[in-house]
This record gives sequence, C-alpha cells and structure tokens, in this order.
Amino acid sequence: FWKGSALTLADNDPIDIAAGSTSTSANAALESSIEIAEGLLVLSNAEQHVLSTDSEVFGPRTARFARVGTYRYRGPRVQRRVRSDNTKYWSKTGTVPVSLGNSIAFLHESGLHSTMLEMYNIGRSQEANVNDLTKPIPRYLPFGINSIADSKDNNILALSVEGSQDVWVYRYFDNDQQRQQSAWFRWTTLGKMLYQCIMDDVYWYVSVGTSSSTGIPVEDRDIVSLQRIDLKDELATAFVRDKFVPSAIAGADDERENNDRPYEAHLDNYRIAQPSEFTYYNHLNQTYFRAPLVYYQDEVDKGNLVAYMLSPTQLQEESEFYGEDKPYYFVSIGSLVPIRVEEDNLGTWFVMDGDWSKTRMMIGYQYEMKVEFPTLYATKSQPTATGQLTKSDTSASLTLHRAKFNFGQNGVFKCTLERKGRDVYTELYEAKIADGYPANEVAFEQERTQTVPIYAKNRDTKITLTSTHPSPATLVSMEWEGDYTNMYYKRV
Repeated sequence: FWKGSALTLADNDPIDIAAGSTSTSANAALESSIEIAEGLLVLSNAEQHVLSTDSEVFGPRTARFARVGTYRYRGPRVQRRVRSDNTKYWSKTGTVPVSLGNSIAFLHESGLHSTMLEMYNIGRSQEANVNDLTKPIPRYLPFGINSIADSKDNNILALSVEGSQDVWVYRYFDNDQQRQQSAWFRWTTLGKMLYQCIMDDVYWYVSVGTSSSTGIPVEDRDIVSLQRIDLKDELATAFVRDKFVPSAIAGADDERENNDRPYEAHLDNYRIAQPSEFTYYNHLNQTYFRAPLVYYQDEVDKGNLVAYMLSPTQLQEESEFYGEDKPYYFVSIGSLVPIRVEEDNLGTWFVMDGDWSKTRMMIGYQYEMKVEFPTLYATKSQPTATGQLTKSDTSASLTLHRAKFNFGQNGVFKCTLERKGRDVYTELYEAKIADGYPANEVAFEQERTQTVPIYAKNRDTKITLTSTHPSPATLVSMEWEGDYTNMYYKRV
C-alpha cells in the first residue's frame, strides 16, 4: 500500500488517483464499480468515470479517469435508523451496478419511485449513451429498492425491497446489439423477501413466512425458507407429459408413448412429493401428507392449496417397480386435487380424498397470472439509424372486431372483456374439451390460436388475460382485426 520512494514513481507502485467532480471542488466520493471492456466503470452519486490507460502498461504514471456520464446513482450502503419506539436497527439502501451484456444498468431514486438507467457505448473519449428502462413505467418501481439479481445468460433482472413481497422483473432479448423485445412484470411472493440471487439458471430467494400451524409456539412461527424458480428446464422442474405421440399417418391412431415435449406445471411455494411420503387410510378413503413447517391458512381458506399429479421421472420410468402391472404406475397425470388441513397431537397434515398413495405430485398454492393489455391502436413501423421506430395512430377511428391470442403450450385460462356501457364478459377457455382426447391423456395443447369477439371502439375496450390453473398458459403474441380509418386528416 506504500510507494517505494517519495521522490519518483515506479511502475509497480500502488495507484493513487482521484476523480474530480463537476458539482463541487472536492473529489468525487466513489460508491461502486464494475468491469467493462474499456477498463473499470466507477460510479459516484452523481457522475460516472472510466478508469483506464492509453498506454500498454497500466500503472501510476498512465492511469487516468475519464468522465462518461453525469447521472444520479444510489450505491449500496448500510445505515443505522431509529424506530418510533426509539429502538435502533440497521437499514440497507441502494444496489450495485449490473451488466446486461453490452451495457451497464444502475438504479437511482427519483421522487417517490426508482429509475433504472442503462449505459452503453461506454468509451474513454466521449460521453456514453444512456437509456431510461423505466420510461414506459415511471410509477412502477417503488422507492428504496435495495436488492438486485441478474443473469445475462437468461436475459433477466430482478429487483426488490428487502422485507416486501413484490419482485419487479425486467426481461429483454438482444439480437445483433439491438434490443428486439423487453418487458416489465411483477411477482408477488407468499413470504417476505430477505435475499435473492441467480445461479446456474435458477432464481433463488430466501423468504420469511409466518406459519399457521398451531403446534408451533407463537414466538417461533416466523420460519425462514429457501425457494427456487427454474429459469430453464432442470431435473427438479415439475413436468407432465403426453402419453400419445401424434401419428404421421392421417386418420391413424396415435401411438401410446411419452411425447418428447413435456408441459411445465406451475404452483407457488410448491414441493414435489414422492409415493413413499403418503399414507392412505382405507377405512377413511383419505390420503395424508405431513405438512411443511410453513403453510398459509389464508391461502387454504381461499381453496388455493392443491395437489397436481406429475409424470414420473426418467429414473422412475426405467425402474423395475414402474409399469402397468408393477407396484407404481401413474394414471392420473394432470389431475388437480384439492387439499384441506387437519391438525392432531402428531402434527399438521395435508389431507386428500381418495387413494393417491401411488402417485408423484407437486403440492403448492395456485396463484394468478394476469396480463392487462394496453389500448390498441393501428401502428406503423419504419427503420431508422437507431433501430426500428413504431408510431401509433392515436387520432384515427378504430372499431375492434376481434382479438386473436397466439399461445404456445396452454391448458386453462380466462379472458375478461370490459367495454364501455356493456356488462363485463368473462370466458373460460380449455385446451381440450371433454371426450375430445384419449382417456388418461393430458388435456393440454402445444400451440393454439384463440379468437375473442369484441365489436367496440378501441378506447372503450379493456382486455385482461388471467390463469390460476397449474397448466401452462404461454402467450406468444396477440393480433387484432377491425375497422380502421384515419378520418381523412392531413398530418404534418
């Protein structure tokens, strides 16, 4: 940490350099840094600098700071605060900058909300370009975000406030250094968020939840649990598979074997249970499963606690104990079974009517996936030097006749249509109708286009897509048909 001589500088001496500030005569207080191709991007609370060199040797003689931006930034810090009852506690604020591949993203607090900025084209001789990722949603991100998780491989960025139940997620897709698509959405967890990270294509988060089990003392009911969300298919992912492969001959029966395109099932806070974990009581015709330490009675009262039958794993299928005439053979794949909770002197139990002791299932809580569509306008796209530019004709007259939703894998979903002056219309759609598929087959589809009639003005129409069923509902795109006229206006 010390120079070898006070008279001269040597190449192996420590680098002692300060960054100036445009807002004060003092040096900038550096809060965070991240490595980039041009060197080290260093951030203060109001400026961004690149630490690099123009020489082949990076040393105390050649190192220099180059200012590339003057944007606000809130770095990570820990502060000691006082509650209303005069008790003191430590509070974490701010986040570190993260890499989005060819750019850097960082947060700052803007009034009552937070803003996410993306800095790209970062050089040493010119100002960097900056894009406000939250421009379409200026009131979406809450104030005080202090936890961030990112993955360049999965093109995902997750933000949260420690102690809250909301996770704000940004997904993006870049192609040839151009952002082709991006979206913001929100996850709501059952427990309060304590920590989050992304490792090996899995989103991990630690949460604390209050158990509803009366067998646990009140002072011990706050249970910390580790949760995972698979961003890509993993061995632990919950799958159901078709038992029939479509025949290549028109009119011929489908072949009975597992399809190689499994469907992913979705439940919140779920656990996969194996047949050995169930106890069936013949005189009651009920199957019992010991409840985990944390369960949520309010979700049970809503009827959201369910069991969903899964396909066997590859090891189970290849086992000598699995088959139609073997001890284990799963015939109710894709079935949904409601669960009620019972407590006795031996503990807390999840109870299902019927014999489910020879099945593999996921046990968890149903949650609502909800997509609210914006007002639809006629659009026109044209290429520009900075990318594709899309303009919406907001002054034209547009009467929507119908909307077409293009799905990938899908099962059960709802579409709600609100039109001014008319009753709210909600329709439940299922991938396959009763008696429209073979017995013991999964009632899902790989692809589907669903048409929803509208016949109303675009400004008087609100469309909402929801799904609470564990089956997938993968929305790929939406298109509309209608009567459009520009009202013969001349525009400049």
